[in-house]
Amino acid sequence: MDTETKDHIFYKVWDEVDNELGGLSTLPYGVCVPMNFTGRGILRNFGVSTSVKAGSFSFPYAEKNKTENKIIKYTWDDTVAPDLVSISLTGKLPELHIWLEDDITKEIIDFSIFKLPDHLKSMGHKWEYPAPPLYIWGDIGKAKYIESQSAIEFIMAVNEMWDNIYG
Repeated sequence: MDTETKDHIFYKVWDEVDNELGGLSTLPYGVCVPMNFTGRGILRNFGVSTSVKAGSFSFPYAEKNKTENKIIKYTWDDTVAPDLVSISLTGKLPELHIWLEDDITKEIIDFSIFKLPDHLKSMGHKWEYPAPPLYIWGDIGKAKYIESQSAIEFIMAVNEMWDNIYG
């Protein structure tokens, strides 16, 4: 798929989530769920079949020293079973990241990484490298994705729970 079409799809996802949540700019983090689940539906309309992936994610944001980078991380813990009841009451998810994988090309698609600098700022840190791309589709650059089957099963259960609660 060409870059122009990918950009069009990204902005379609952005607009839909922005309208539904009342403004993406008000959220410093936590947009990987709505951006990527919404993106999955929109991609389906463009004939792109995807699978939901979840687990850990990291991306460098500054130079620590000459040989190391400072990294923003979302780390899924396979040893802890999250409590769906407390999640349904609080709306807060455990630490994890969600993205998509094209079922044919196996490319990673992540519509949410544009928010990384905002999340870092909310934690009192400064993004020092050039801003990450608005989205990842194919070339993951310096991003690192670690898929976890338990994280995928968890987020699919949460998504089903939220569908049942909120329709």
